[in-house]
Amino acid sequence: MFFLDEHMGCLSFQFYYNTSSIPGGDGYEYCPMKRTKRHKKKHSLKRYGITLGLIVLIVFLVGPVWSVYQKERAVRAEKSEAVGELEALLARKAFLEAEVARLSSKRGIEEEVRTKFPVAQPGEEVIVVVDEEETATSSVNVSSGLWRKARNLFR
Repeated sequence: MFFLDEHMGCLSFQFYYNTSSIPGGDGYEYCPMKRTKRHKKKHSLKRYGITLGLIVLIVFLVGPVWSVYQKERAVRAEKSEAVGELEALLARKAFLEAEVARLSSKRGIEEEVRTKFPVAQPGEEVIVVVDEEETATSSVNVSSGLWRKARNLFR
């Protein structure tokens, strides 16, 4: 006995055999039929189609993903550059604040004027400190000639 069955868009016959003649059998049981070549071909075409669709999807997604990756790398480099600039600016700010604090006092202003300009307050005099001349303890051979003149030229 068999019945016509439509499974996944493919017509197939399902066969049942009589089990009443077998001890413990109580009627008809389903005997699965091997799938036909047409059915296998249809499944393999579906697999190829799905595989091809996934490959096409991957190919179309690789470009945008690569673009986002490159942008992320550029942004990371710019961020590290900006952090470096920020640290330099914070150091500069601290230096300028210290300079403003120093120049806000009368003594700081006077120091800055004295370093930039050669000025003195009334009543101040210039003191020149001269180092003692060193005495030569070694004797120098006084030799005349062309060699001595050439050596003295490069001193």
